[in-house]
This record gives sequence, structure tokens and C-alpha cells, in this order.
Amino acid sequence: MVIFFYLCDIDLLKKIGMKHSSKLLVCVLFAFLSFNVFAQSKWSITGGYLNASIVSTDMFWGESDFGNDNGFYLGAIDEIPIQSIQNFYFEPAFIYSFAGSKNGSILETIHIANIPLRFKYKANVSKQAALFGFFGPVFSMGISATERSGKEVYSLYDELLRRGDIKLGIGAGVELSRFLSFRVGYDWGLFNASKISGLSAKINYLHAGVSVAL
Repeated sequence: MVIFFYLCDIDLLKKIGMKHSSKLLVCVLFAFLSFNVFAQSKWSITGGYLNASIVSTDMFWGESDFGNDNGFYLGAIDEIPIQSIQNFYFEPAFIYSFAGSKNGSILETIHIANIPLRFKYKANVSKQAALFGFFGPVFSMGISATERSGKEVYSLYDELLRRGDIKLGIGAGVELSRFLSFRVGYDWGLFNASKISGLSAKINYLHAGVSVAL
């Protein structure tokens, strides 16, 4: 739990940087896998709608929306009960995300791998239904980001965008009959995703979807 709250410290994450934060992520995942052997966890398949927005801050023009892509996400979530705290869960996930947009003849597509490491509190409202809220960091790594115009294809990671990012998010949802849940959340990008001098860009996620327990 101590490691988790370090991961939620925005100033600390920025001081550590993406390179060392990735090493910290590996340690957290190793701890998760070790803990998961002894815990009664519940795996679920999840998927839904994703909106990826880029909020940029230019040294001359101030803050503005740089881009807005729509898409979907698919993945798996593990719900691990924290035995010392009632109704409290550790919820790691492995998520593939796709987002894209079209502006005239230019088609933009982005493929991203996300690893959320969240804590969740669940409150039962009946024997068949529960409300829950969650918060925590999301480690993101870009797989591919391209702009296509006709036969020409340009990688956005070459000169415009950085691949790695860490986000901090919150969300809420409802669980029905212990196997079906609906959720909505928002993740704020913490690191500058822009490679352009004088331009800062943060990539944020709005997501809404459904999960089905295995």
C-alpha cells in the first residue's frame, strides 16, 4: 500500500521521470503477481468507449485543445480484496486502447498499451447490486501513432509525441449480481507528451465501459 501512495504522488512521479517510473512499475507488478498467488481475486473482461484529448500549453498562445480522438478500449481487470480493510480492493488491469480521428484527407490513429493500478472501494446497496469508486495511476506506452494522407504515412512519435506517460485518474460505477459492472472514469496526463520546443501537451482519457467477470 505504501508503494501505491508513492505512485499517486504527482510531484514525486515528475521528479522520478518516465525511465525510473517504468522500473518502479515493474517492481509493483512483481509484487502484484506475488500477492495474487495467495489472494482470492476475480478476473473480468472489460471494454468500452475512449476519448483521448490533448490539452496543449503554448508559450505564446496559452492553453488550448490540440486534438480530440475517439475510439475504444479492451482488456482484463483483476479485483484483489485487501483483507485488512473491508470492501477495499486493489484493481490492476491490462488495457489496449485505440483512438483516431479524420480531418479532411488526413487520418490519425493511435494504439496504446495501458496498465492501470487502482484502488477501489465498494458499497453494497442490496444483495444483487453495489456502487464503487476507484482512483490510481495509469502507466501508458504508445505502440503506434500515425497520420495517413493518401499513400503517405507519418509517425507522430518521430518528432511530435513521446511514447511514455503516467496518468492519475478517478472513476465510479455500479456492479450487478457480482459478474456485470458498468463504469466511467477520467485520467489526467502528468507528463509533457510533446517533443516540440515551447509546447507542452498533456494527454487525458475519458472512458466508459462494461466489465464481465470470468
